[in-house]
Amino acid sequence: MKPNTISLRRRQLMIAGVAGAAAPATLFAAQCAGVASGAPGLPTFGELVTSRTEERLIISGRVVGSDCKPISGARVDVWYSDPKDVTTATTDADGRFMVDTLAPTGGRSSAFKISVSLPDGRTLTAERHFRREPGVADEALVQVHRDEAGLWRTTLGLTFA
Repeated sequence: MKPNTISLRRRQLMIAGVAGAAAPATLFAAQCAGVASGAPGLPTFGELVTSRTEERLIISGRVVGSDCKPISGARVDVWYSDPKDVTTATTDADGRFMVDTLAPTGGRSSAFKISVSLPDGRTLTAERHFRREPGVADEALVQVHRDEAGLWRTTLGLTFA
């Protein structure tokens, strides 16, 4: 009789599948297979949070090249209205990063800017939005959710072309 345990490899594949489904936005030009695009029917951060002026937000993701290989050592900067108030992270060997920031809410800002600088000096910058506005493409929207600890989170798949 087989035990009802899940092997470590199967567990890792299940987690990778869930993480892939949760990655709502591709930032730059090329897309790698398995990176999902935004889901425009879901409520956005600006629609969910209106009572406070700031909320803690964890932005995580993975930076890969056009060949879909991870880029390690890339600098990821996130800011809202003032680039002097930037929060920075560096990608690990698997191209993953996590930024813990305070996001303005309640109509103060509907977007953030994210910049990725590669070790070779190339840099790309994009803007992502928390809520729908005229002129904002669905691809520019980020989906935000609360985790089990009550923190707001979003995940980005960033492909550097």
